[in-house]
Formats: sequence, C-alpha cells, structure tokens
Amino acid sequence: MEYILVSIFLGFITGAIGRYIAKEKNRSPLEGFWFGFLLSLFGVLIVALLPNKKINSTTDKLDVKPNYENLIPKLDILFVVMVLLFI
Repeated sequence: MEYILVSIFLGFITGAIGRYIAKEKNRSPLEGFWFGFLLSLFGVLIVALLPNKKINSTTDKLDVKPNYENLIPKLDILFVVMVLLFI
C-alpha cells in the first residue's frame, strides 16, 4: 500500500516538473503534466527535449523551432531534481 502512495506522490511531483517545463516552452501544461506523471523522469526528459512552440503573429501559424540554448540550464536543474528524488 505504501508503494502505491509513494508512486502516486512521485508521479505528481514529476508531473508538476513536466508542467513547468512545458509551460516555459509555450507548450500545453497538461501535456507536460501527463508526460511527467505517466512516464516519471523519462517523461520530464521528453518534455525538456521537445521543441518550443512559437506563434507567428503575421500568419497565426505555429512555428516549431528547437531552442537548444535554453535547454542546458534546464537540464542542470532536472539533474539536480533527479538526484534529490533518488537520495
């Protein structure tokens, strides 16, 4: 019983991290939460590696361009969180 509660608790934590990362990348926060909740740290990594979504104001179409410059600091934070979760 305790294992299930701990798993759900960690799922909510990784879901919140995935939500935050997705929101920073202009993606759906719900998408980030479910990736993080269902796939745990792999889901957070997937969300972190997804490209940013930018809206082009002249044509109102989505331009998806990867922004790897902002990825490195976020991966550092992700690594610290992963280490803290497993200690």
